[in-house]
Amino acid sequence: MKTQKNTKHKRILIAVGFQPYPTLFGGAVDVWERVIGLKKLGHEVDMVFTEKVAPTEEDLKLMKQFVSNIYFVKRKNHWKQLFSSLPLQVLSRDGFKKIQFTQTYDIVIAEGEFCAQVVQNSTLLYKSLVVRIHNNEAFYFSQLKKSVDSFLKKIYYAFEVPKIEKYTAKVLQKADRLWYISFDEYQQSLHADKAVFLPVPINEHCVNHSLVSQNMVLFVGALFMPNNIFALDWYLSHVHPHFIDSKGYELVVVGAVKSKDEERNIINKYGSIPKVTLAFNQNDLEPFYAPTKAFINPMFHGSGVKIKSVMALVNGLPLVSTNVGIEGMGLTDQMFWRANTAKEFILQLTEIFESSEEHLKNRVHLAQQHLQQNHYLKVLEKELA
Repeated sequence: MKTQKNTKHKRILIAVGFQPYPTLFGGAVDVWERVIGLKKLGHEVDMVFTEKVAPTEEDLKLMKQFVSNIYFVKRKNHWKQLFSSLPLQVLSRDGFKKIQFTQTYDIVIAEGEFCAQVVQNSTLLYKSLVVRIHNNEAFYFSQLKKSVDSFLKKIYYAFEVPKIEKYTAKVLQKADRLWYISFDEYQQSLHADKAVFLPVPINEHCVNHSLVSQNMVLFVGALFMPNNIFALDWYLSHVHPHFIDSKGYELVVVGAVKSKDEERNIINKYGSIPKVTLAFNQNDLEPFYAPTKAFINPMFHGSGVKIKSVMALVNGLPLVSTNVGIEGMGLTDQMFWRANTAKEFILQLTEIFESSEEHLKNRVHLAQQHLQQNHYLKVLEKELA
């Protein structure tokens, strides 16, 4: 239910479809770093999120340093939901409608259209609805279909796409503001009157660390997502063998997993490959960034912005990426190393391994300047004014 209220410092409710802390994958980074930014600007933030497993007391304690009230809803899936006219991603978050809210909010921020159903809660009083556009969700699901081998999963993604298109159109029409993470998708928006480009939140200073280390290559990604697995498999099949006998070369994979079973499956799949090191669910990536010579993003399927690419550049790493891996960021070829084929990946990595530190840093610095030019806090402050 909408209300009329206007104060200098806003009371904000954020509705999230996953646990945003620890920040183990890109979407969590975007949400949590923006929460920190809202706190910096003096606003009061409440949060409702849904997940299949309840948060630990330790995680809740840290989140409450930035969030006043936290509502947790257990996410539930049932096979019967597949036959609904609504997307499964919406139905599994149906618990948003059942929470008893006690506050009145200036702004509700739905982290993606699947979370916008929170405003259907009859106890929720609010002034305006903002939807954070993380992806073109229908296109994203069509891309996930290309990343999986399972015929049943392909059918699932195919059936969800038209449901998502219909649902998204309704949500975007209802929203008061649309905060796009991708500059490309912002420019393509059909709702120019309420579309805003709000880039990835960067709260830390850009790093200028040494690049004279051995030829360690880093890959970071959510290993429960098929497009990340596809990217890693492709690199290991087509690029990794070329460098396997090179002195000092090593591929380090830092992945987010949701269970011990998932972790064991990843170890069984990749653990015996020479010169591959695996690490899981790391809260702090600095120990992995520091000795790295190049960050790779060999993704071929996706939408929105790949936050792993943003954070690699912020942390001073030369980035070798496909077009998909840097989409929505507005980078030029003077800011990263573009590679869309195995041959190009090999050539670009070889150039990085053989280049001077000064050459590498100059290109990274241009990318860092670009990312800082349109800082998210300036946009956020203007939006909330």
